[in-house]
Amino acid sequence: MVRKLNSKGFTLVELLAVIVILALVLVLTIPNVLNAMNNSRVSSIHSKAKSVANWYSESILADGLTTNEADKIIPTAIANQVTGTWKCFGDFTASGGTTLSDLAELTSADFVLTGTAPNATPSSTNVGATTCSAIRQTTGGKVEVILVGTTNGKFAVGGGTVYAWSEDTNGMVVSS
Repeated sequence: MVRKLNSKGFTLVELLAVIVILALVLVLTIPNVLNAMNNSRVSSIHSKAKSVANWYSESILADGLTTNEADKIIPTAIANQVTGTWKCFGDFTASGGTTLSDLAELTSADFVLTGTAPNATPSSTNVGATTCSAIRQTTGGKVEVILVGTTNGKFAVGGGTVYAWSEDTNGMVVSS
């Protein structure tokens, strides 16, 4: 009596070939996925910087700095301090404990709120791990914002800290 071999399964060679092909696909796609995630983080913090600058400008114009009642109104005590040089978001507190970072919805888990403010136009040479997220209003009335992401926060890219300046065209990655 002749027995037929069971030919319903896969051979070891076929299984190894499939595993090798899957490994190659992963090796080729993972760097692209990681780059897309990093680009998304940089784009997100840059968008937030522009949004905060626009929000501050519109709040000043719309509210006329006359009241201190609503969530989105800039208290006069804070607005008077913003004019001139860069100042950290964490340095502004109005009566009642309202902070500018609270009003702008910036949390210390995501952004560096206290530290050293940049002394010039933000760049990779003057923005580092101890640089704070800061705001200033130029003599022409234009509001500029720099947001610095925390090293382990949602804007971190690799081993660096992401920062974005509201007047810049690109977010930057700076080593921490």
